[in-house]
Amino acid sequence: MDDIAIKILDTLFDLCEGEGYAILEEDEITSRISGHTFGPDELTEILEGFSADGLADLKYAENRVYCIAMRTKGRNLIKQYRERLQRLIDENPEVIAYRDGIRAAQEDRAEREALEEERARLIREQERRLAEAQDSVEHASTSEERETSQAELARVQEENKEGQARVEEIDERIAAAEERERSRNTTLPSLARGYQAEATPVPPTTKTPSLRPNRAFFAALIGSAIGAAVVNVIFWIIFLVKYAK
Repeated sequence: MDDIAIKILDTLFDLCEGEGYAILEEDEITSRISGHTFGPDELTEILEGFSADGLADLKYAENRVYCIAMRTKGRNLIKQYRERLQRLIDENPEVIAYRDGIRAAQEDRAEREALEEERARLIREQERRLAEAQDSVEHASTSEERETSQAELARVQEENKEGQARVEEIDERIAAAEERERSRNTTLPSLARGYQAEATPVPPTTKTPSLRPNRAFFAALIGSAIGAAVVNVIFWIIFLVKYAK
């Protein structure tokens, strides 16, 4: 059984509900197999082969429409393949690094957002106290009240200078957290169709630039090559083991 036939069987697993028959058009099946141009009768021959091997039951094939059901043998085979592939993905160093990067980036973002809230709170408090002190000076009715209000205003202004130093310190911590978040590895590796690394992607923010196009491009190329090699190896191992019995 070649690589295309294996991918077709994996596709049928998704398109056929349980072991019941499904009526499928050719494009419904072949459109899920990228990078391959099917010959006029190639799909029919593959499906007939599944019937002969007890993996599926092809009831009829007419005008590029197929009535087909997966048998228990075929479904179990794909389940076994997917479980092994998922384990392989889970143990992939790229996936582990991706998950670690996601968690670290989320922690960095949480820290940055907390600091931004603290910064905004400090600035609001400074502005409120300054406005109250200025208002007190403007509404002082006697020289004694004016003198007291002006002293309070001077004290608030001095405290605000100290508060500004605190704001500047928070700005530095925000910038550091943002830089850490941006440097994390949050690019999902190229994996087999239908499988995920099971980690929450980092949503884009206005303050966090996306990866540079050339870096993302090369990462995608490397990931695709690794993913394709892994999928082909696993397909062959499982099917060779099954058919050798």
